[in-house]
Amino acid sequence: MRDFQSEGMDWLLDALKDSTFLEVDESKTNVRRITEVQEPKNQFERSVYAKGFGEEETTLQGRLEDFFNKYGRTNAVRMRRDEEKKFKGSVFAEFADFSSVEAFLKVDPKPTFEGKELLIMSKEDYCEMKIKEKGLTGKAARNRRELMTRPRGFNAFQEMDKGKSTGDGKKSDAPAKEVYLDFMGKNLLIKKDSEGNGTVSAEDVPFVKGATLKFEGCGGDVSWAEIKVNISLHR
Repeated sequence: MRDFQSEGMDWLLDALKDSTFLEVDESKTNVRRITEVQEPKNQFERSVYAKGFGEEETTLQGRLEDFFNKYGRTNAVRMRRDEEKKFKGSVFAEFADFSSVEAFLKVDPKPTFEGKELLIMSKEDYCEMKIKEKGLTGKAARNRRELMTRPRGFNAFQEMDKGKSTGDGKKSDAPAKEVYLDFMGKNLLIKKDSEGNGTVSAEDVPFVKGATLKFEGCGGDVSWAEIKVNISLHR
């Protein structure tokens, strides 16, 4: 709206009077949405995975968005990064509708980016591929699947839910639970890495000659991560 202020208040009011999205209050000074913002649905199912974009540089994000928008309107194109924040050469692209997902995955010939061949699949297929690669089954596989299907980053709707009252009328402000692994009488704090997997710091593990620690899965009501620890202690 700031870009059009130079046209004058009367011009703005006239432009907004027929809008089906915005309305002006009685004072003619405030604008708001007509309908309430709705939480997006089926983000996971409307997302695709693509790999083969090379090295990152300053214009890459914009070029990626232009590339995916050729197949349909996108809500987001997220560049995937490792623990050091380095671009992995792959992205998750969320399309606005299912027809765009189908158009991208079934286009013939397969999509290429600036002459480079891409590995493409639905985000769901990518999730299943990683579960098989890691050899996860049962609860560990379910936890991993739940982790990958859950939207990441800031979510205004989740933040609003946190502020809602609990059943007893009080707001819940309980801190996130910490998860520990008991090994040789010592509690090891399990931390999340950039992918949301549970890890322990090698320096926290007590030295026991010839011992091997292996722990998989997490129990109770902890559902934020699939925990897989395999630390060799042979020295």
